Amino acid sequence: MILANADLITQSDEKWMRLYRCRTCGTEWAEACYSSGHMEIYYLFPAPPTGDSVRWLHEEAAGLLPS
Repeated sequence: MILANADLITQSDEKWMRLYRCRTCGTEWAEACYSSGHMEIYYLFPAPPTGDSVRWLHEEAAGLLPS
């Protein structure tokens, strides 16, 4: 439901992450992919309020790490 009401802002192919902004409230959401080697799980989480979410995605963002 979140992505249905959001616009893609930017994406990082090397991190397998995308950044979206909700058209209703302006909240920014990051979509990331966790790969176990056997399957891929896509998940959403609120992007931190950094003031420059595009820079955050490309320079600081990290997805879930395998345990």
